[in-house]
Amino acid sequence: MLRFFSFGRSLAVKRYFSSTVVNYKQEKLLYNPYLSLKKRSVEKVNMLKVGENGSKEAVPAVRQRSSAAATAAAATTATAISGSTSDASTRAEAAASKEMDAKATVKSLFKPIVWIDCEMTGLDHTSDQIIEVCCIITDGNLGIVDSQGYESVVHYDKAVLDSMNEWCIEQHGNSGLTAKVLESKKTREQVEEELLAYIKKYIPEPRKGILAGNSVHMDRLFMLKDFPKVVEHLFYRLIDVSSIMEVCRRHNPALEKVMDRKRCAHTAKSDILESINQLSWYQQHYLKSSEETRNFVASKVQEKMKCTSSPSSSSSSYATDGNNEDLVKDAKLQTTTQSSSVANDRSELCVADCPIKKRRLEGST
Repeated sequence: MLRFFSFGRSLAVKRYFSSTVVNYKQEKLLYNPYLSLKKRSVEKVNMLKVGENGSKEAVPAVRQRSSAAATAAAATTATAISGSTSDASTRAEAAASKEMDAKATVKSLFKPIVWIDCEMTGLDHTSDQIIEVCCIITDGNLGIVDSQGYESVVHYDKAVLDSMNEWCIEQHGNSGLTAKVLESKKTREQVEEELLAYIKKYIPEPRKGILAGNSVHMDRLFMLKDFPKVVEHLFYRLIDVSSIMEVCRRHNPALEKVMDRKRCAHTAKSDILESINQLSWYQQHYLKSSEETRNFVASKVQEKMKCTSSPSSSSSSYATDGNNEDLVKDAKLQTTTQSSSVANDRSELCVADCPIKKRRLEGST
């Protein structure tokens, strides 16, 4: 009886120490930095197989736990990947549709006009600065492309705003622009880059968009100093609505007096919208449309064709084809001929008055 008890105790002790040694070696292999991952896994499996019956029974449990953990990790990874993939695909589709819309807008944009209005600290472009800018792009028929447009305020310190003249202090203070300038965090360079990017979004090609506005030559003068990249991207010509207004005042003052007056809010966006409406009003009531000038253009073309239909004319073949470009060239040639004849008449008068020129002319003949 005593022998059987001592044998059972020694067997239990042996099993305990065997499992302890296996667990110790397993942990040592697990945290051994000098073994590769593959070698550690192989040695771990071999170590579990070498043990007694108790360690052999632990092998399926370890494998089961590791396989379950791997399955759970794989499922989590697959869910994360599928979620990130779906989000990425959604963002990609949205960006692609937005890019296609922008390209369609660019292709359909007919003779684009870039309306820009700036609010400054004064009218001296050498010492004053642009504090607010707004940009709205239209096509050649004054159709607004983006109703939101681009609008931004440049930050300047209070000392700069305090140095403004009395009119600017009162006007910008009442409109709330002074407070916006102090609260803004944008620099002049940042606003220039944003404005250029907005224009390139709809007019990517340089020298295509033409700058427009009321007294826009002053805005361009300031932009040459503060936003030179924007001026470089635009065409060098201008559409100044103020010029049409001044011509109408002199040519048809009665019509100019019945025109709707501007509210003069002196904020950048409101000024642009009023300028667009003002040019549209001039097109409807002052400038003649193509339908109104159709008969006049046809009569002038017939006159030019009659003038160039003589056999001695070298451009008669072009006139019969009805090519407008050739008609314009013929008209320029005719104008040059008339001006040269007038110049000859004037020179003959000068020769008659000057005997020295008369003798030189007679000697040359």
